[in-house]
Amino acid sequence: ANIVNNPAPSTTTALTTGVDNFPGTAGNDLFTGLKAAANATLTSADTINGGAGTDTLNITVSEAGDVLAGAQVSNIEVVGIRAIANTANELSATGLTNVVLTGTNTSTTALTNLANGATVTVGSGANLTGAITAGYVAAATTANIAYAGGTSGDLTANGATAFTTANITSTGAANTAANINVGAATTININATTNFTATSIATTGTNSTLKVSGAAEAVNVGALDSDLRTIDASGLTAGGLTATLSNAAQVVTGGAGNDVISTGGQGLLTGSVNAGAGTADRLVLTATADLDTAAKGAKYTNFEVLQVSDNTSGNLDNIAGITAIRINDSNNAGGTAVTNLTAAQAGAITVLAGNATGAITIGVKGAEGVGQIDTVKIDANDGAATVGTIALGKIAMAGVENLELTATENISITDLTASPALSSIVLKGAGTIGITTEALATVNAHIDGSAATGVQTIDATNFATNGIKITTGSAADVITGSGQADNITAGAGNDTVNGGAGNDTILGGDGNDGITGGAGADTLTGGAGVDTFVYTTLAHSLVAGADRITDFVAGTDKIDVTTVPAAILQGTAYTAAGTGTLATDIATALTAGGGTLAADGAAVVTITGTGAGTYLILNNGTAGYVAADDAVVNITGLTGTLTVSDFV
Repeated sequence: ANIVNNPAPSTTTALTTGVDNFPGTAGNDLFTGLKAAANATLTSADTINGGAGTDTLNITVSEAGDVLAGAQVSNIEVVGIRAIANTANELSATGLTNVVLTGTNTSTTALTNLANGATVTVGSGANLTGAITAGYVAAATTANIAYAGGTSGDLTANGATAFTTANITSTGAANTAANINVGAATTININATTNFTATSIATTGTNSTLKVSGAAEAVNVGALDSDLRTIDASGLTAGGLTATLSNAAQVVTGGAGNDVISTGGQGLLTGSVNAGAGTADRLVLTATADLDTAAKGAKYTNFEVLQVSDNTSGNLDNIAGITAIRINDSNNAGGTAVTNLTAAQAGAITVLAGNATGAITIGVKGAEGVGQIDTVKIDANDGAATVGTIALGKIAMAGVENLELTATENISITDLTASPALSSIVLKGAGTIGITTEALATVNAHIDGSAATGVQTIDATNFATNGIKITTGSAADVITGSGQADNITAGAGNDTVNGGAGNDTILGGDGNDGITGGAGADTLTGGAGVDTFVYTTLAHSLVAGADRITDFVAGTDKIDVTTVPAAILQGTAYTAAGTGTLATDIATALTAGGGTLAADGAAVVTITGTGAGTYLILNNGTAGYVAADDAVVNITGLTGTLTVSDFV
């Protein structure tokens, strides 16, 4: 015959507002109660005896003070405290193996008399931003702290004079903790099944060891205590360690994933950091002196990414194995630099943050030598889920000819003169892009934003000596040319283009564009859409430097002038044979037509032979044609017949 030992039954008992005297069973019993100022079910009149088994008392707390409320409690191994008000809670944990903290509380939680090896658990969904004190008995050698999917403020394990070990676990959802203080423990073990983040982990134990293990993707222990000498995360089977050094003698071993180690101003002397496995282990340089020699750089091994911080310079000659660069320059007071980059490193730069006034310096090895063509590729990407804004300010790239810039975020560049060799800028991405060239003076310069889909604002007003070619993308872009002969091609959006001075060639592209040629003999093409050609002054298109509008469609496109003409002289009679002197030919055609050009009026004349074309004349306020004052626009290619409604 088979003999089956049935386990002792367990009970679930809810306390009442009356006097309770509940004995437990031999099983794992559960008692629930309310500690409150009104309608409390756990009071000093109650007696609870869990009996055998592992028994639990769960208390919902909305009143400050002793969570047991003076009740007679015995043979209970686990107490759960669910805070529903911001009250200072206290518990003497004598005889308990585990105290589970849940709920929401911005005030303090004070536990005392925890036995050696007892566990304090921050439970699932907890949001306990108030300080937690886990007071152990004096003889305790081990503190256990469990995070099970919650958030906590500072947690201090104290009371014991003989602490040697602190064990921290992370399970459930990702856990977040503020500062964790484990007293004098010299061995700290973190076993993280799920992601874990702490602001810091502090110990007063001299030459202590921190060991990190588990299947978590990421464990962030924040600023390392200076008493920690050995930090071993080789037990992380999939994830990486994030930490900031605090002592030049610290020895760090990374996990199987991608580690992030900040130098913390510690130029390692006897210490070292081995990032181990992982394809994108990142060294965050927080002080130039941490990597100013090859000897210091040799202390950091198996890193693939170098990140430089505010006002910090990283020399890539001093560290091996780096394949990608990250720049985090958010301090307007100064600048950030990376120097001696290889071509491959220069092609893999991410900017997380910039500033409007400081300079980001990118130095490519050999870039200032003769015959070397260099390309820098930058992705402006802060890594956040929402689109942010990165002010790149001034970019200094001596000797670099080509820049490829991806706007994952919205970006702005305020000055390119510190990159005097720069002749090609290729723009990509969906973020908005603002570029001011200032007095950059390279020959054959081209800003090509045809692949970018965000709004581009390109200001080449001060571009010096030579004209610039500008091509933009599909958004409603704003483009300002230089005082030279520019070539501007806008994309499909409703663009606003101002060529500035110089003999510019402007193509508006698809969309309803506003095109201002500015001074100089400009060639203007609106492209598809309802386009407006803007003349802020008629002096911008006098006969000696007349503009040409190649595709004006009467009844669709517009000409924007200061004074709309009341009438237009036009017809086949307004024709003259070209002599090679356009001003003379226009006057002849007007005379042939028989009309008088009125003050602020307009006329359309046709010239045949030399200088053949159709010309629009716009009077500048004095009746009759005056070549020195009146505007002339070559509108050869006109579709339809101009009327006064074509002017605004």
